[in-house]
Amino acid sequence: MNRLFYVIILIIIVVGILNPQSDQSKNKVELTTQIEELRNQVAEIRRDQLNYKIEKEILKEVYSSNINTINVVITIILGVFAIIGFLGLRDIGSLRKEYASELEKLNRLREDFENKIRIIESEQEKAKDTFTEIVKQNEEQNRRIKILELQEKIASLIRERNHRRALEYIEAALNFDEKNVDILESKGICFYRLLEYENALKVYKEIFAIEENHLTAIVNSAEILLFTNKINEFNDFYGKHKYKIDTHSDGLLLKYFNILKIYLANNLDQLRSEIFEFISGLDKEKEKRMNWDFRDARRFLYRRPDGLAKKYFRAFIDCLEGSVEVSKVREILTEDESNKEAKS
Repeated sequence: MNRLFYVIILIIIVVGILNPQSDQSKNKVELTTQIEELRNQVAEIRRDQLNYKIEKEILKEVYSSNINTINVVITIILGVFAIIGFLGLRDIGSLRKEYASELEKLNRLREDFENKIRIIESEQEKAKDTFTEIVKQNEEQNRRIKILELQEKIASLIRERNHRRALEYIEAALNFDEKNVDILESKGICFYRLLEYENALKVYKEIFAIEENHLTAIVNSAEILLFTNKINEFNDFYGKHKYKIDTHSDGLLLKYFNILKIYLANNLDQLRSEIFEFISGLDKEKEKRMNWDFRDARRFLYRRPDGLAKKYFRAFIDCLEGSVEVSKVREILTEDESNKEAKS
């Protein structure tokens, strides 16, 4: 680069010597300008050389770094492939065996787990069934307790002769157990005491559908059929339940029913005769065995027209209850007969 500069200077000097003197000033200015331009060009060339050198060094370093990185990566990859190849060639059989062994262990663990799950599920089902059974038992126990409480209240109201109120509690109790015979029996008694004979008969029919030979329903139904003057129905009913009625109170109930039929027929002579015969064989022991409540008969008589038949029958049931002596009944029957003969 220095040589080129000196050659250019030499050429300029020679040109200046060869030019005439008149052009020296002009040439001197031009020469100065050219020299300045040349300097600038030389400076630019130097800068370019420096930049090229720097870029070259940078590229060299970058290339060297990339080469090292590539070599490291290639080395790692080759190492990995070498290990895989080594393991593949050396232990592929053992790996298969180990895999099969582990798989078998996993299958056994899965089977054990499934068995334990089944056992747990079975225990849960048993516990669920047990819990359900306990809940049912508690509900049943609560229901029974509630029914017993209602029955006590019903019995108390019946004793107090508050039959209409008792019917309300009976309906509540039947909501818990609509086929409870004891509650239905109380319902029939309430209607009976209220002189609602048809309703009472309906209730007793419900009882017969549950318990065909229910004694209270049988004897009460028989008496109601007589009170309502359904003689033919009574005869059919008696034929169906003859044994229960015949054996009740050693046959005294049947005699009472027969006298009641005679009273309803208003046959005074036969009524007096049957009552005489009945009370003649009546003693204290039989009276005690006559297990019957005549309050219903008294309510029935209260609504009947007065007359000798009513008088005889009332004296008769008074005697059966024990409120009137047998002698008094005989006196009433004899007195009325004597008055009848005196009038004749």
